[in-house]
Amino acid sequence: MIEEYNAASPADRPATELMRFRNAVVALKAAPSQLAPPHTQANRYDDYVYVHQQSMAGHPGNDPGPHPGHRGPMFFPWHREFLRRFEQDLRAVSGDPTICLPYWNWSVDKAPADSGYPFFTEFLGGNGTGAGAVVADGVFAKANGWNLAIADAYDNNPQHVANLSSLQRELGVGAAVLPVEAAVSGALTETTYDAAPWNRTTPGSDSFRNLVEGWVGPQPGSNTHNRVHVWVGGSMLPGTSPNDPVFFLNHAKEDELWAVWMQKYPAVARYLPLDTQPLPAGHTHLKRLSDHMDSLAEYFGGATLDRPIDLLDHKSITWYDTDLPDIVLESGPAVGFTDVPAGLTVGRKIRFRVRSCRPVYFGLTASPTGNFSVVGGPDFLVIPQRANDFETLEVEVRFHAVGANVQVAALDLQAAVIDEEGYYAASPGDAFVVGTFHVELVASSIVTTSSSIALVLDRSGSMADVVTGGLTKNVLLKSATGVLHSLMHDDDEIGIARFDHVADAILTMSPKAAGLGTVLTGPDLDPRGATSIGAGLMVGTALVNGPGASHPNKAVLVLTDGNENTAPLVGSLPPGTVNQTTFAIGFGLPSQVSAPVLSQLSGNSGGYLLITGAMNNAAERFTLAKYFIQILKDATLNQTVVDPAGQLLWNQGAQTNSFSLTEADLSVDIVALCPVPQLLDFTLTTPSGAVITRDSSAAEPNVSYVVDPDVAYFRLLLPALTADPAGSHRGSWEAILRLRDPQEVLEELEEEGDDRAIQAFLRALREWAAQPVPYNLSVHTYSNLRLDAALLQKSFVPGADAAIVASLREYDLPLTAAAKVWVEIRMPDGSTAELELAEVGEGRYALDYQLRLAGQYQFLLRAVGRSPGNGTFSREKVLTAGVWEGGDKPWEPELDGKDGDGQEDLGGLRDLVGRLPGSAAVRERLSRAGFDLKALRDALAAAASPDQPTTEPEPDEVSVDDPEERRELVAELTEQARAAIPELSTPVVRRPKLPGVPGNLFVDDPEPIEPPDHDHDHDHDH
Repeated sequence: MIEEYNAASPADRPATELMRFRNAVVALKAAPSQLAPPHTQANRYDDYVYVHQQSMAGHPGNDPGPHPGHRGPMFFPWHREFLRRFEQDLRAVSGDPTICLPYWNWSVDKAPADSGYPFFTEFLGGNGTGAGAVVADGVFAKANGWNLAIADAYDNNPQHVANLSSLQRELGVGAAVLPVEAAVSGALTETTYDAAPWNRTTPGSDSFRNLVEGWVGPQPGSNTHNRVHVWVGGSMLPGTSPNDPVFFLNHAKEDELWAVWMQKYPAVARYLPLDTQPLPAGHTHLKRLSDHMDSLAEYFGGATLDRPIDLLDHKSITWYDTDLPDIVLESGPAVGFTDVPAGLTVGRKIRFRVRSCRPVYFGLTASPTGNFSVVGGPDFLVIPQRANDFETLEVEVRFHAVGANVQVAALDLQAAVIDEEGYYAASPGDAFVVGTFHVELVASSIVTTSSSIALVLDRSGSMADVVTGGLTKNVLLKSATGVLHSLMHDDDEIGIARFDHVADAILTMSPKAAGLGTVLTGPDLDPRGATSIGAGLMVGTALVNGPGASHPNKAVLVLTDGNENTAPLVGSLPPGTVNQTTFAIGFGLPSQVSAPVLSQLSGNSGGYLLITGAMNNAAERFTLAKYFIQILKDATLNQTVVDPAGQLLWNQGAQTNSFSLTEADLSVDIVALCPVPQLLDFTLTTPSGAVITRDSSAAEPNVSYVVDPDVAYFRLLLPALTADPAGSHRGSWEAILRLRDPQEVLEELEEEGDDRAIQAFLRALREWAAQPVPYNLSVHTYSNLRLDAALLQKSFVPGADAAIVASLREYDLPLTAAAKVWVEIRMPDGSTAELELAEVGEGRYALDYQLRLAGQYQFLLRAVGRSPGNGTFSREKVLTAGVWEGGDKPWEPELDGKDGDGQEDLGGLRDLVGRLPGSAAVRERLSRAGFDLKALRDALAAAASPDQPTTEPEPDEVSVDDPEERRELVAELTEQARAAIPELSTPVVRRPKLPGVPGNLFVDDPEPIEPPDHDHDHDHDH
């Protein structure tokens, strides 16, 4: 405290801990006495003077003891309780619970030049002056109000006796020097607390207590505690010695030495005599471990701790800066890593709770082997903060999940402090080990990344409705299913269930590599019938729980475009039917897709619900496929990095999309959704500038490129390039897209000889030659850095609240690096908003948002920041919500196998007509019979989808088999494509700079101004 005071500026010194302590002592002198008559004193401070006086009263100086608090074993516990009560009163009178009683390290701070010397005016005042040895300076001088109302004489000097009401000191008179350090170190070598005859005559070789109390020791006469009283002299000599506040600093030092001694010898008795030892005859004040000491409770009352046994744990009362730390291994002697996804690295924390007044140094003495590692180190420093009760040290250990299913390792840590005083170590300044910790590391149940996924798909009649771009829901569903299947890994498993008013499996659980058979090309998903989501779920969960689903990572994806109207309903399914993570997609508006039922179903199983909305905008062509991809990636523990959309123009250069990867990312898929993926010139640029093309997969084992209907993607293991690992992992990447020359694509397809692929290419080219080609680029990574998010919605009526919660974790631990998390909101009326989530804990974020408008809301949650490895990262996730009038009313379907508005039946009829032969000959025969097939199709489309405009049917798919005709057709379409897109920009022409007009321009007839003669400028003075 004194050092802090001396280091503070003059303006800051009044607020230092030392001054707050001093002021509290002064305030206690003004507080009323709390002793009952006849012991009542002038003030509360004097109560302590009186109690100490009474503990020594009736015992002449030559009495060997023991006394209630002196000359015997009770010296330490009696004064510890005395100090405890004094400190409590200081806190109470000052209203400051942080007041602490300091100690005076008298064997070190002996002179005014020493940093902890207490006798200066601003603190305790100086030495006594004059014949009466009266302290004249500082707040404890009588002239400044410090009056000694109860003071015993300590000698026969008349001047001393005449000034007993003043604080008196004669520093260095009674004893020339203060206790030496050898007296302290010598006392701390004695391992016995005390011994018979339990008084001041007990030899020092048998009594730590007597060495510290000072009746024996290396110096002649008084030692240690007693010598301090004698060296200060004056008011410190009689039984009323607490009149001098230095009394409390002196006894705090003796208490600190007892605390050090107990920690140095934890195995010996901390107090003697024990309860089992008989008391010698005539020792009325000698107390055993559990006896009540005299002269405490009778003054301080019932809350007094007056048994030695209750005062042995000093840390429950106060801490000293020389205390050894208390260290608790909170995480236990073993740390487990279970259910870790294969290939990922997971972190766990070895957590210590550390209470200390000095820095604690932890060092790793043995490192784990195998796939375990320690982050940082080998040394970890804990610096205590005064405001904290304890500090927490977390040592992160990571496990990389490769290899055997069960792996074991261990590590050893050692904790030490610097023993500046030499109380515990061999020499002052040496390190002293305060604890060793052995921690076992056990990893088990490595979870394969392969997945078993069951799709539960709606094929009810309304799936024939036309949505975006003239495409039906059924067409978009098949496209999204094909994209999901393409992006699955070869050893993943997929099963497909379908439902209308009944349900069955159309693809048993099979490896992805086995393909989808005719699911997407045959009639299995053709729209018909009503909607029984419950029936579909029963079939789908049977698939994912069946023998064909061999992977532990299982998920169900259910899609519907209507409210359930046929039994069994979801709410009537037997308990436990849905026992795997289930995701749901509502293909339509929130009020039309059983949103409350699916939200509860998916949320309770660890999944979530996504709602597409009406999808009546051409820009939403890939919405369903994007939802399928997001769910696939979430089900397989991948993360979305970025997900931008764009359009490619035939006469435009490349479009570049940038994204960042970190050291925590293990693999990445860069996925381009596009209606003509064969036409994409798709390349990647690594952080070092290397270019990865579709042909790189032939030479690079970590690169693959796939083109399937509606999708093209790169799949990279990181680092991607074996010759450049540092430059093909962490950093900024670019995905570059442009449209290829159609003639070039046709030549490649003809070389491959796949006639179906050629005809599909020609159909796509016909469709897109006259318009921009849309694409969506999705980047997904299998990563140790995760954004997890959920939207919680308890009500489905306008005005309901949506709670968005998110977390960022790296190596399965909260991300500690700074990050920004926000959400971009698209509201039902098309307006947008952007709001930042509040950080509500380490790596956790939250936002409450009110859904005021009826309809569908889309929330694009985004996070950016830097990883602990200083790599830039970004993460995205789409969440949806919906509200509508009556949204909280229980859905009560008419269980008649029909949609309430008849849309299923109209859709089914339209589908039947749509499957009539489409050749020119058939149309001609129907026309001659007076049957207008086109008009019937349009009428049914309009009736089944009243909000959609009638669309023209697709042109006849006429095969072009002749190679020359194909090339001519492609050339014609290519020319058409390039001509259809106008020039994107024209040069900006800026007006030339004109000279100013000289003269007065604000009168009718200005005076002419002669132009300057630049030829004679050199004649002018400058």
